[in-house]
Amino acid sequence: MGQSGHSRCRCGGLCGLDRIQPGSAQYTLALTPEGTVVGDLIAYVRADADLLLIPNTATTAAVVAALEAAREAEGSGVEISNPHRSFGVLAVLDISAHRKGACPS
Repeated sequence: MGQSGHSRCRCGGLCGLDRIQPGSAQYTLALTPEGTVVGDLIAYVRADADLLLIPNTATTAAVVAALEAAREAEGSGVEISNPHRSFGVLAVLDISAHRKGACPS
């Protein structure tokens, strides 16, 4: 995603991305203008005008569509791509996660 850092947090109703700096990530939600949740995602702020958004797999198409609709409604020049088939996500848990009940026995 390109364009200015603070417009990035409004496009598609992404919550709270103005509070984090480049090099950081945050779990957030994509919302409709009415406040309905479109999907959850992790947003990586790679640079002020560069975000990598990783939506929940089940909602990827809906999140991309919401971002594209928000871009059109705002008349924004934000660039959006959907390279979800080019990436894989691996969640790694700490050894203590088992003791905390986060892993099945």
